[in-house]
Amino acid sequence: MLLPSLFASILTLASVDMQSCYVTGSEKEVECAMFDVPLTYQKETNESVQLHVVRHRAWSNEKPPVFVLAGGPGQAATEMTHMLNTAFKEVKKQHDIVFVAQRGSGLSNAQSCRVPQTNDIPTVTQAMQACQPVIKPIEEQLSTDTLARDIEWVRKSLGYSSIHLWGGSYGTFAAQHYAATFPVTVQSLVLDAAVALDGNPLVAGNRYPQQSLERLDSICQQDQYCSTQFPDWKNGLDTLLTNAELSPMSISYNGQEMQLDRHSIASLVRTSLYSPEWAARLPLAVTTALQGDTRIFGTLNSMILDTFNSSMYVGLTLGVLCQEHVYDGQEELASEAGEHTFVGDSYYQFWLSACGSERIAQADYITTPKSLSMPTLLISGTLDPITPEQSAEQALSYLTNAQHIVIPNASHTNSGRGCMPKLLNEFFVTGGVSDATCITSHQFPPFML
Repeated sequence: MLLPSLFASILTLASVDMQSCYVTGSEKEVECAMFDVPLTYQKETNESVQLHVVRHRAWSNEKPPVFVLAGGPGQAATEMTHMLNTAFKEVKKQHDIVFVAQRGSGLSNAQSCRVPQTNDIPTVTQAMQACQPVIKPIEEQLSTDTLARDIEWVRKSLGYSSIHLWGGSYGTFAAQHYAATFPVTVQSLVLDAAVALDGNPLVAGNRYPQQSLERLDSICQQDQYCSTQFPDWKNGLDTLLTNAELSPMSISYNGQEMQLDRHSIASLVRTSLYSPEWAARLPLAVTTALQGDTRIFGTLNSMILDTFNSSMYVGLTLGVLCQEHVYDGQEELASEAGEHTFVGDSYYQFWLSACGSERIAQADYITTPKSLSMPTLLISGTLDPITPEQSAEQALSYLTNAQHIVIPNASHTNSGRGCMPKLLNEFFVTGGVSDATCITSHQFPPFML
C-alpha cells in the first residue's frame, strides 16, 4: 500500500517550528512543539488535534533519530525524558531522541479519568466503569493504530527519512505495529519487555506472576540472610491470601485505613514484582503481615500508587486495552493461564470489569506479520511478572533478525540498568550487540530484613 493512501485526510503536512524548552533529564535546552495531526485517519477531514512532541538534538555526527514509545498503555513519552540521562545517555550523542505524547496522555489531550488513590479493586473498577462514557466516543483516537500513524506524521513533518524505535512494555507492541505498517522507514527496533503482536498481556498477567514469585523465592533461599529470616515466606503468602477471604487485611495510606481483600493483596504482590527494589521487600512484608504488622505492605502500596498516579493516564489505558485485548475467547484463555497461580484469573477479570464486556473480536488493525526483518534487540528480565523472556520469544516467530538479551534478577523494563545504555548505543550504531556479558551478571538488590 502506498504511504499517501494511509493518510485519508486533507490536512496538509507542514514543517513545525520547534521552540527551545527545558525538560527533566537534559542539562541543555531541548525542542518542544505542538503538532497538528488529523483528527482521524479513517476518513477525509480537515479537522485536527494536537500532539506534544519533545526532541533532544544529537550532540554531533547525527544518525537516524530514536523515537521513544511509552508503556502502560497510558504513559506519556514526553514525561520519560529522564531517560536522556539513563538509557539514552550514550545514544543521544549521535542520535536525535524524539518523544511523542500519545493522544490521551500528557499535553496531547490527556484522558486521566478520576480514579481514587486506593488498591481496593472494586472501588477502582467502579471508577473506571464511570469513565467509559467519556472514552468510548473517542477510542479510535486512543488506539495503537492511531499512535503508529501519528508517529509517521511526526516523522515526515520533521523530515526524517528513516527512524529507530525504542519501545518499553506496551511501547514494544506499538513499535512492532508501526514497523509492520511502515516497514521501509524503520532502521531498527529495541523492544524492552516485549509483548508479541499475537500475545495478550492481560492473559500473560495471570500466567507469569507465579513464575516471578517462584524465581524471587529461589533468590531468597540462595541468600544467606533471606533464607534464614524467611525460609517459608512463599507458603506464608498463601496463608495470608486465604485469611483475607475471611477478613480483609488493613493497611494505612495517607493517614487513612484501607481494607484489602484477597484479590487486592494478590494485585499488590503482583505489582510489587515489577521492580526488584519493590520485590526485595516482599518476604518481610508477608512475614510481618502474618504477625499482624502490615506496615511494609502499606509502604509498598504507597510507592506503587504514587508511581501509578503520577505517570498513568487511565482513560488512554482503557481506550487501548478495551479495543485490543478484551475480546471473545480471552476470558477462557485467562482462566487457563491463571490455574495454580496466586493471582488466578483476577488480572484479566479486573480489566474485563473495567471495560464492561468482551468485544466480539480484537481490533482488526492488529495483525501478526509473516516477517519483520529489520535488526531488533529484545531485552527481558527473568523476574518480570508480565513480559519475561517467554513473551519475547513468542515474537521471534516473525522477528527474523533479532537478538535477545535476558537479564537475570531483573524485572520489567531494563534499558537504564547497568551497562545497558552502552549496549543500546552499540546496537543503534551497528545493528547488533557483540558482547552482553556485562549485563547478564546483573545482581538482585539486598533483601529488606
